[in-house]
Amino acid sequence: MILYALYMNAAYTNLFHYGYSLESLFASLVLNILAFLYTIIGFAFLGSNDRIIGWLYFVLPIFIVSVHIKCNKDAFGEAIPSMQLHHTDVCENQEILFLNKPLKYALKLQDPFASNHQEFIVIQYGAEHEIKITLFDHPLIGYMKDPDPSRWISVRVIMADHIEFQINAASFGEKKAYSVTYSDGDFFLVNTR
Repeated sequence: MILYALYMNAAYTNLFHYGYSLESLFASLVLNILAFLYTIIGFAFLGSNDRIIGWLYFVLPIFIVSVHIKCNKDAFGEAIPSMQLHHTDVCENQEILFLNKPLKYALKLQDPFASNHQEFIVIQYGAEHEIKITLFDHPLIGYMKDPDPSRWISVRVIMADHIEFQINAASFGEKKAYSVTYSDGDFFLVNTR
């Protein structure tokens, strides 16, 4: 039970690389309390030959793990969170017409909870282009992952070869705008406001 609790705490924090998210904090707190109580009960009845206590000590972890897996599935979409070296979050692609051709764009967050976080505007216009931006100066504690990509990033064409990408304030703090120009088949960051 203690090993399971340690593994889950490591999974919630990506091998203790990030802090706890709000969902993982509650799931971890409940699991840690139950694991602690299970251990205390085990030590309290260590020398007992009572069959009911022995049966309970065998069935209780199965029940705790089953309930915990159900809670994880409801909160995170997977029974047991996986540990990854890198966490990348990309919103769904959006599309506009730019210079009479479709341009797809998205916002990409790489390791947003780590000190070496990076953010990119990903543009697919013929080839894929990644424009590195600075969205926030410090690692995020958390952010709202909105299923609507237009709430992450939106775009407006300013001139024939000039686009402005706007990042939503509700998800990442203050609202920012990044001006990008298109020249010789590539996109370049011109201005940030």
